[in-house]
Amino acid sequence: MTMSASPIEKAKRAQREAADPAGSAWVSANAGSGKTRVLVDRVARLLLAGAAPHTILCLTFTKAAAAEMRGRLSQRLGGWTSCDDAALAGELADLAGPAAAADAALLARARQLFALTLDAPGGMRVQTIHSFCESLLRRFPAEARIGVDFAVADDIETAAMLAAARDRLLGETADDPVARGALEDLVLRADAAGIDTLLTQLAGDRRRLRRMLAAHGGDCEGAIAALAASLDVDPAMREDALEAAFAAGMPLEAMRAAAPVLARGKSTDQDRARALAACLEAPEPRATLERWLRAFLTAKGTIAKTLATKDVQKQSPALLPALQAEAERCHDFVQRRLRLRQFRVSAAVIRLGTRLVSLYEAAKRARALLDYDDLIFRALALLEDEDAAWVRYRLDGGIDHILVDEAQDTSEEQWRLVELLTEEFFAGEGAAGDRPRTLFAVGDEKQSIFSFQGADREAFGRARAGFAARIAAAGRRFSAVELAYSFRSTPAVLDVVDRLFAHEAARAGVAAEATRHAAIRTGDIGMFELWPLVEPPDAGAETAWDAPLDYVAETAPRAVLAQRIAGMVRGWLDCGEALAPGGRAIRAGDVLILVRRRNGFFVEMVRALKACGVPVAGADRLVLAAHMAVQDLLALGEFALLPRDDYALACLLKSPLCRLGDDDLIRLCPQRAGSLWRTLRARAGEDPRWARAAEDLARWLALAERVPPFEFYARVLGADGGRARFLARLGAEANDPLDEFLALALAHEREHVPSLQGFLHWFDRGGAEVKRDMEQARDEVRVMTVHAAKGLEAPIVFLPDTLSPPAGRHDPKLFWPESAHGAAAPVLIWPGGSANDTALSAAARQSARQARMEEYRRLLYVATTRPRDRLYVCGWADKTLADPETATEETAEQGEATWHALLDAALRGKPGVREVDLPWGGPKALRLGPVDDAGVAGTAAAGGTPAAAEPPPSLPGWVL
Repeated sequence: MTMSASPIEKAKRAQREAADPAGSAWVSANAGSGKTRVLVDRVARLLLAGAAPHTILCLTFTKAAAAEMRGRLSQRLGGWTSCDDAALAGELADLAGPAAAADAALLARARQLFALTLDAPGGMRVQTIHSFCESLLRRFPAEARIGVDFAVADDIETAAMLAAARDRLLGETADDPVARGALEDLVLRADAAGIDTLLTQLAGDRRRLRRMLAAHGGDCEGAIAALAASLDVDPAMREDALEAAFAAGMPLEAMRAAAPVLARGKSTDQDRARALAACLEAPEPRATLERWLRAFLTAKGTIAKTLATKDVQKQSPALLPALQAEAERCHDFVQRRLRLRQFRVSAAVIRLGTRLVSLYEAAKRARALLDYDDLIFRALALLEDEDAAWVRYRLDGGIDHILVDEAQDTSEEQWRLVELLTEEFFAGEGAAGDRPRTLFAVGDEKQSIFSFQGADREAFGRARAGFAARIAAAGRRFSAVELAYSFRSTPAVLDVVDRLFAHEAARAGVAAEATRHAAIRTGDIGMFELWPLVEPPDAGAETAWDAPLDYVAETAPRAVLAQRIAGMVRGWLDCGEALAPGGRAIRAGDVLILVRRRNGFFVEMVRALKACGVPVAGADRLVLAAHMAVQDLLALGEFALLPRDDYALACLLKSPLCRLGDDDLIRLCPQRAGSLWRTLRARAGEDPRWARAAEDLARWLALAERVPPFEFYARVLGADGGRARFLARLGAEANDPLDEFLALALAHEREHVPSLQGFLHWFDRGGAEVKRDMEQARDEVRVMTVHAAKGLEAPIVFLPDTLSPPAGRHDPKLFWPESAHGAAAPVLIWPGGSANDTALSAAARQSARQARMEEYRRLLYVATTRPRDRLYVCGWADKTLADPETATEETAEQGEATWHALLDAALRGKPGVREVDLPWGGPKALRLGPVDDAGVAGTAAAGGTPAAAEPPPSLPGWVL
């Protein structure tokens, strides 16, 4: 009798098949299925099979993923050096399967691998794609036509150069007739702020702009000609000529006869008659063009539903055909004019964008810099250059195996790069020879959520089909492997995921068929809860003057939800609740709170956790200029440059550096004779705190004149005790922005002439961010976005931001539809709002909205697969969603598409799902998990969170 294999053995079989070095493999891996383990296993088996370390190239998506893979591989190979024969043979059998025998030669080879990888030139080649491209360009700079001393610009440097290029573009329009004409066309459709926003987005879309120009021969005029063909307009046509031609064709006599007939009809007929009469009486028909159009068309530009009532039609049967014909002519004219206007402004955007990119490229060349996009495009150009074919020959001799991680996030250009690197693997002598050469790719289309970074979900499927055909044609082995077993989540969590994505409404854009996840942790208890939405309170007599505009009341829905989550976590920590019966008690580090955006709730959640005394890691990403400590340092710099800057000094006096307050400013500022700085020095003797602040400020003023920015700020924060003052008021989390600020000051000095004014200007342009490593094993609750959490996991996950699907207001300003020449040659369109859409831009807008909604649902898949044991889904409703009287058709559709609504529809009333009470009362929650509350609570009482029902009196602001 044959025993069926256990889930763990089935999962290992799939992993071994994927890691088999004898052939190429394309792996579709569910979340938590051991993707990194398979990558490490495959590299280890390639090395065991005799592959030299330097012939293996692993391409990952992020530096963190590359570091994790290198760490795991070193740990695996290092461990083999100290194993005895029996233990090592067991590990090798587990790696390759029980049938694989480990002889003495294989054991010896395994023990040598760690040393071999250390001695390999450059070590193990585990790199991000950008890092690989940089190393390639440094190896062949002459062939790539770049300087040997090039450097890679970081995000701050890139942002600063783009801002400078934007300013220069606007400043040079007086001397450049092409740029001036383009700007004049834009000024007719947008104000200064709108144009600046447009240029900023153009700079962010420079990858697409570069791709479009390349598709049209590298010339913006070629792209403009393609745009004209796509919009079906004559590039030489002017709007005034189009309007004159339309006015010349007005059927004045026919409408002069129609007006009296309409005047005898109903009110709508009479309104149309008056409009026509006013136009007919005008000496110049073109002067009343817009009124003429309104007589036949609606405000949206469509033909009026009723051009004449039935009574009028009976009086004059020939009237309606005449009105209909003119209405159709008017509609055709409006569409032609709309297309012409869209062409004019879009052509202007293309010209300005081309010039902007040209100025940016010149700035990079002047400083021998490349940005991250340059690394990809220049490496691609190098490998595609027929004159540098020997470069591919040199590379082909050194790479035998390529492994691509996170393949679903790979762009078209990056896949093309992989294709060129493997060109000889499966063609000619490379395919016919005995030299084993393989390609391995692993990814999950369901987790493709980085479209804003150029990731193309569809490219994953196209690349899989293309490589499968090439490898099959070469007679080599190719395996398509699916990793369905999850080592991460409990059955309850995986059941929710599969129930959710069994519905077409949730699955669209995520997976072609219902998802299928199998749990390895079959005996572990897990839980899912869907809480009812927190509804907004009755407004009552509250007015806009009852609180500051940026104040969030404790009764606001998002504040209530944040307090409930914080109270639940506090309750778990206080009562020692266990994750499962007999398990360890929950710790703060077990909890991960995921939001879709860093919005107001993000701040409320961190604030609520701190108020409850729950350790929290703070923001995973922080804009430096928005942090109070950095703002105070900037104010110090502005004061040092201009002591008469009263505003900068007032901010500085209230900072931890000077430790004064509002009362001090009220005593100092009113009715002062001169500047605030002069007043402070003159009256310093009135208060010892004023004297201390004046002494510090005078010392810092003198210091700023003698030393460069880094030394200035380092002295203020170090020897003068500034850091200690900041930490005393803002807490230890201020260390990160302070350290990053100092690092930027030092980096600025390396690239520029040291200058405080130059540094402050550079910093203001760059918009630096601090990105915290949330994988650190700190016992703190983590609050972060779903994007940032990709690749992470936690025993307990909360999803509170579940009612914010992309809306029309999130539409991009620029669209890149297919041109008349096809998808390979896109064009750029700036409609200037949906009211100005042509058929081409409307289709592009709809396509963009659909793509955003599909990624929104893929983001839900990523979010729901982060928890190991428990998943809590909740949300707060704003007044628009909660009040049916204010809801629009768009908000109604959004309400049905939210994460909360999708989960509710998939689970409510379904088998195994029950309603349970929540500690704060009110509507019941939906729970999928153990029937016995104590089965989840472990050491806690019934209900899962007993301590949350009785909040400690020391925790202010609780709303339960």
